[in-house]
Amino acid sequence: MQHERQHVPVTALALVGDDWIFSGQGPYLYIYGSDGTTHRKIRVFEGQAIHGIALSADDLASAALIWGGSLSRSLSIDIQDGRIEASLGPVQNVQDWILDAAFAPSSHSLIGLVTAHNALATISITRPAHAKSPTPRPSLQQRVPGSNCILYSAHILWLSPSHCLVASGTAFGDIIVWSAYLEHDSEVPLRSHTHFTFAAHEGSVFGVRLSSQLKIPGFGCERVLASCSDDRTVRIWDVSSLPMESSAAGETPRDTGFGAKISEDALAPRCLAKAMGHISRIWHVRYAAGKHRDETMRILSFGEDASVIVWALQAREQLCSLNQLRSIKAHSGKNIWAVAVHDSRGLLATGAADGAIALYESPGKSLDIHEIAPPLSLESKGSDAYRTYGFVGPSTVLATTDRGGVVQFHLSGDQPLHPIEISSPLASLRGYSIMSNVSAFGFIGGSDGAIHAFDRGTAQLVGLAQVGSKVAGLFACRPRSDLLNLLATTVNATEARILRLDGPDPFRSPSRTTMLQLPESFVVTSFAYYEDESLRYAVLGSRGGAIAVYCPSVDGSNQLDCSITISEAHNAESVTSLRLVQQKRTPGHAARHFLFSTGRDGTFAVRELRHSNAAVEVITLHQLALPFGPNIEGLKMHADDSRVWTWGFQSKHFVVYDVMAQREIMRVECGGAHRQWAFEPDFDANGGRFVWTKAGRLFHAQQAALPFRLLNEGGHGREIKAVAVSSASAEIGSVIATGAEDTDIKLFRYEKSGGFHCLQTLRKHNTGVQHLAWHGNYLLSSGGFEEFFVWRVSAGVPYLGIGVACESAHPRSGASDLRIMGFCVDEDTRDGNRGLRITMAYSDSTLKVWAYESEQRTWTLISAGDYLTSCLTQVMATTDHRFITAATDGYLTTWRHQQQQQQSLDWLSRHNVHQSAIHTIAHLELADGTSLFVTGGDDNAIAITRCTPGESSDDTGMATLLIPRAHAAAVTGVAIISIRPNGGECQQVQLVSAGIDQRIKVWEVEVDAVGAMRVKKVADVFTAVADVSGLEVWRGEEDGVSGVLVSGVGIDLWRMPSASA
Repeated sequence: MQHERQHVPVTALALVGDDWIFSGQGPYLYIYGSDGTTHRKIRVFEGQAIHGIALSADDLASAALIWGGSLSRSLSIDIQDGRIEASLGPVQNVQDWILDAAFAPSSHSLIGLVTAHNALATISITRPAHAKSPTPRPSLQQRVPGSNCILYSAHILWLSPSHCLVASGTAFGDIIVWSAYLEHDSEVPLRSHTHFTFAAHEGSVFGVRLSSQLKIPGFGCERVLASCSDDRTVRIWDVSSLPMESSAAGETPRDTGFGAKISEDALAPRCLAKAMGHISRIWHVRYAAGKHRDETMRILSFGEDASVIVWALQAREQLCSLNQLRSIKAHSGKNIWAVAVHDSRGLLATGAADGAIALYESPGKSLDIHEIAPPLSLESKGSDAYRTYGFVGPSTVLATTDRGGVVQFHLSGDQPLHPIEISSPLASLRGYSIMSNVSAFGFIGGSDGAIHAFDRGTAQLVGLAQVGSKVAGLFACRPRSDLLNLLATTVNATEARILRLDGPDPFRSPSRTTMLQLPESFVVTSFAYYEDESLRYAVLGSRGGAIAVYCPSVDGSNQLDCSITISEAHNAESVTSLRLVQQKRTPGHAARHFLFSTGRDGTFAVRELRHSNAAVEVITLHQLALPFGPNIEGLKMHADDSRVWTWGFQSKHFVVYDVMAQREIMRVECGGAHRQWAFEPDFDANGGRFVWTKAGRLFHAQQAALPFRLLNEGGHGREIKAVAVSSASAEIGSVIATGAEDTDIKLFRYEKSGGFHCLQTLRKHNTGVQHLAWHGNYLLSSGGFEEFFVWRVSAGVPYLGIGVACESAHPRSGASDLRIMGFCVDEDTRDGNRGLRITMAYSDSTLKVWAYESEQRTWTLISAGDYLTSCLTQVMATTDHRFITAATDGYLTTWRHQQQQQQSLDWLSRHNVHQSAIHTIAHLELADGTSLFVTGGDDNAIAITRCTPGESSDDTGMATLLIPRAHAAAVTGVAIISIRPNGGECQQVQLVSAGIDQRIKVWEVEVDAVGAMRVKKVADVFTAVADVSGLEVWRGEEDGVSGVLVSGVGIDLWRMPSASA
């Protein structure tokens, strides 16, 4: 077996020099360049994940120590001319879990380590003087013996070459601060001393960090200690003085945990500040590098919620406070496991359970937010208030006021923002106004039906049209540079009008007005327009979630008739934005037209409009929920690089999201969705400008650069429970689908050069995904609460490439707490049926066969049956109309089923193969008509069962070869890789198994004509994927070579060049 690629949690990080990032992922050390290119992949340990990387204190970082568990290994680093070389030393076993390590000052040879029992050890690295290739020779020495306490965190800080200061966080909420004084050549410390032992938190202390010597003006402390805990607080302690006596708080009985009262200790350090910001446990705390304008100290905390919070430690008159500046979420799912800070570069790196590495430039910098001065009343003294506003340029905002005034202001830098008067107050705009903006133009409607137009180039407001009654909505659309359309609606009207603005002076008078008859109870909320030489479309979105498509009238006039209305296109929520996109014609293919939309149901959708004979057919190609919302408010595409941005609100934040990159672009805390606001995206700067009203005041925020960039793509933030690979011959090609405990389903494409690329994320399940299966371009998924969804996957969707839409949900989805543990799917061959036959195994020991009719999207129960009292875990269909189920009692059960009639489903025979639950099953039809079933169980065994055809109700048709102790833990994945003749009538089957023991094993099974089976193990390797949940066969599109995907806490891909397809 050859290791190809893995996507597992990042558990260690280090920033080396100016251009290199070291990352520990499983047992491998990856060396990345600053552009994300992988330069080296080094296996450090055989069966142990890397947990930490410490760099030498010299300027070149010429050495490093890598550790994981109780193992450590030194690394020599040579950086020359943009290239990096690294060589490993021998493995050292410290005999206890290593929590932290640090090189002594100006040294690349002396390293201090703190272990889980608060012990101190040192490693001295020497190099032979006359060796041609000087391999490091580490020497391990135990310096300070451990104690009875159990630590969850520690930090070691060298104050001098002979003095190291240690902060230790215990499992029971205590912090111990102590020193060790040692000579370089001695085998024992001269002395060690405890400075503080105090109750610090109400929960376990997961992170501690000692600061360097502080020189902040007005700050009375010379050194602080930051700590974090599962009580969700960050606390700052004054450890400027290191007394020679300490309390014995850790030795006296006391209550611990949430709700416990921390007793006062006169000898404990002073708590300067504490704050709570994360919604879950906090794993790490660091100090942000660099200087800040307000001379405050920046603290960074990293949580189980996968977010980074930036805090400002401010001191005024001996009083300190910890204020949250911003929250940044670069990772999906849970748990930031690794953190690295480069002090001189002001750079932060984080690695998380999703396998991504994020780099933050100046992470301590907060988003610039400025208040815009209120408009002065033109009629009387005092201030006015802004009513509506919108962007008419990258940094220019047009606004109306409560008193009917029209102003503009330019957003620039830190200067005070004052409005510039455009028009004296207009009576029609007093107390009520509606605005729409596009490019450099703004349109304002008032209560008397008057519509005014503003051109930023002339800075003039002109009267455009009169619609007769109060304007309810204005929607501007610019389908091309020489054409602008404005849709206007009035209160309680049954029709809308499109004002066509073109020609040399478009704002003096619309060149054409087109009336649109609105469907019943249709309140317009969005508008899109398309026009070319042969085709016109107008599309309206409604407050009730419907979309109406208008095409030219069949009578040849210029009128547009409603061709089709899609009810509940966004459920029953408002359609907030629409965009029409043309995919240009190619040889042999006509041009195609697509409608992009967002809604307040939290989804983003793409539909194709097919026009023929004055009729329009609308086909939903893509509609998925976004990770923020549900108030998705806007949408814009960038044609040059196929970026699609959406924006809206999540809780109290305004969020901008890149649909293709599946990452946040911008986040501003504004108070939530129920307010006036305007946003102008800036694709070039990866940000934009956001203006909003809060408590009657107007604010402006600008982002001119991304708060972080991803070095590599992330995956699931929780353990994967199901994986399925589509056939390479399918229309969509080979796509890897994974379902995880985070309730998401992700679709990946794998390329040898670029690794795993996430195409789409499917968010609909409310529980962890139990099982996935492909059937052509359909993906089917099951979970708890009887959730079962049918997803249609389409290729060729503009901007997205792959589109996904949930075509149907099983009618009993969410009806009970039953889990659909597994299912199998094939064609429904009953007379006159066009659809799928889906057989589901339930956790209450029932088996049900359903028919799904894809055109009408209907479900019919064909048959159902009960097993005993054990939970069914798997079901498979055979070619002779049988079902084989596996259960938690260790039995394989045969069921007989006829498709042509509805009947009760009864099992025929049971065959015992495992002592306890069967976790996984693989099936193979042999040339002689028999079947081979390979199962893995909770008893650590693999069973190979040969089944012969027959109608007997006993189990004589099954014979099993059991491989006991095949793994050291439960076997959770088996897969059959290949079958080939092996002389005469013998056949050789190659299969792979994986288990909780993190071992992947390859077996060769020889099956002869009389049923005899011989098994040989041919490979046994370690996988970095913890909690292995399954295996799936994978065949590369590039070279056709077979392999296996191991899923669990991450994905691991192994190639098997010797296996034939």
